[in-house]
Amino acid sequence: MLFTFSPKTGFYLTKGLIDYIVENRNRQKLKITLDLGLQWNLAEIDEKTFVLRVKEIEVNLRTLIPHIKRKDVVYYFDPLSLKIHPVTISNANYYKLRYIEWFKAPTLEINGIHMHNIRNTDPWTDSMRKVSIIRPKRREHVLDICTGLGYTAIGSSLRAEKVITVEIDENVLHIAEYNPWSRKLSSEKIDIILGDAFYVIDDFADYGFDKVIHDPPRFALAGKLYSLEFYKKIYSVLKKGGLLFHYTGAPGKYRGLNIQKGVINRLRLSGFRIIHTYKDYGVLAKKI
Repeated sequence: MLFTFSPKTGFYLTKGLIDYIVENRNRQKLKITLDLGLQWNLAEIDEKTFVLRVKEIEVNLRTLIPHIKRKDVVYYFDPLSLKIHPVTISNANYYKLRYIEWFKAPTLEINGIHMHNIRNTDPWTDSMRKVSIIRPKRREHVLDICTGLGYTAIGSSLRAEKVITVEIDENVLHIAEYNPWSRKLSSEKIDIILGDAFYVIDDFADYGFDKVIHDPPRFALAGKLYSLEFYKKIYSVLKKGGLLFHYTGAPGKYRGLNIQKGVINRLRLSGFRIIHTYKDYGVLAKKI
């Protein structure tokens, strides 16, 4: 099913940003960001009334501060209704737009598990590393498996002609709609498919992708996306000479199995030639 992505257009606040504003409230003007670092605005602060004025909006910080309690969550502020809420979803699982720094792209956290690599990097920088490995080009079509917040899909679309990205969890996409760094998922160059990639990929048997980025959850959560059967499906939708980057991270062993070594073996069995192995990170393979 094609998912219509509808990004929100409000402001994004974090406790780190609010603390910074409070610490500098004696300054008449202050440069701040209201979209986690994508743009910067000049704000005016009335030290007596504690009113913040930015982009023709006035906000009483005294009424705002009590709502921003958690350091690890991004908060969405609607400038029209003046309502604020954390960007979280709680149902069978707990989803959170997790704060990294108030001027960097956030990560997605599900049940306490980060969906991005944030060790010695940040989610956006790491996602652009994955895109740079397959190097999308003009007129190329890219398949992005497991959308998440859409960073690799967006990065691929900056050069590729078309990106098709697949996400199984609608809650993840709704979190992404509240993430300013995900707004470009609404690009006409990107199609978002809501469904299980293991089966959705069958619909593209005759498509002929130039590149594939496969960024699945950890093996314990999505074992079939690491299976020989699925790798054969990826192989079938790639053009001859097409590239696959399979992100593995540094999962170590699962039930005595070396995850990255197992990925390499199954990719070879499905017909791929291994171009390069990035230790504790991923595998670049080519359809021959």
